[in-house]
Amino acid sequence: NENERLEFESSRKAMELEMANQQLREENLKADLHHKSKELTSHILLIIQKNELLEGLNSKLSTIVKSDKRDQRKELKEVISQINYNTDQDKNWDDFRTIFENVHADFFNKLANYPSLSPADHHLLALLKMNLSSANIAIMIGISHDSLRTSKYRLRKKLNLVDGENLQQFIYEL
Repeated sequence: NENERLEFESSRKAMELEMANQQLREENLKADLHHKSKELTSHILLIIQKNELLEGLNSKLSTIVKSDKRDQRKELKEVISQINYNTDQDKNWDDFRTIFENVHADFFNKLANYPSLSPADHHLLALLKMNLSSANIAIMIGISHDSLRTSKYRLRKKLNLVDGENLQQFIYEL
């Protein structure tokens, strides 16, 4: 009986240690996920700020170009084209996608079930998955609010969502 009791005690202690190790692993994973979520959010905020700045500069420079100062016109057009080039999201999208996949591991793999989706649709779905406001999404993608609404409508059609089915809920469940 004593041997059985000692064996039972050692088995119980081993199970308690294993449970404690499992809890530590879970806490570490939660902390890592929280850190990656913060990193993703800060990356998105930087992109939004950059795009807002570039849109403002583009607007101001377009106004200057429309004025009759002929000697400045060529230089200003070059600046506008540089701004438009920097607004291109491809470089930022690669960085964003890498960080996003760290937080939402199988999201893009699940989108493979919908072959009609374009890369732009993937981008929009990822931004919607992050629960960003429509205004911020429009700024990040570089489109108007009306164009975003149209994009969401087309996305619903590509995903075969019926009337009344919530796009945000569908994305959340992906």
